[in-house]
Amino acid sequence: MAPLALQSGQVRKEHYAHEKLGSRALLAAIEPLTGRRLAQVHARRTKREFTHFCQALAVAYPAAHQIRLVLDNLNTHTTSAFYASLPADEAFALAQRFVFHFTPKAASWLNMVEIEFSALAHLCL
Repeated sequence: MAPLALQSGQVRKEHYAHEKLGSRALLAAIEPLTGRRLAQVHARRTKREFTHFCQALAVAYPAAHQIRLVLDNLNTHTTSAFYASLPADEAFALAQRFVFHFTPKAASWLNMVEIEFSALAHLCL
């Protein structure tokens, strides 16, 4: 792209634009004491993908009565996702397995998964 026209007394500026070639939704969980991770990559970021991820967590921890998740405030991170994706009895059973703890907005530094995503982005991109 051509630089912006030079104006007297102004520093020459160039417009930056990138071509987005696609994206993916990353879902991950970290067990802090062991470092164990569960991750999934999806083409979309919807309630259905969040439900599938939580189902995988429930299967990975069959003996756990409750699974505590620290989450950001994304609109799909609710138990309503379960009810939108599963029959009511399955959704209720899955919802009983999870306790959600939400980080404050603009506080991704409190979320271990967000820190790992940031490190991954800086290493790979």
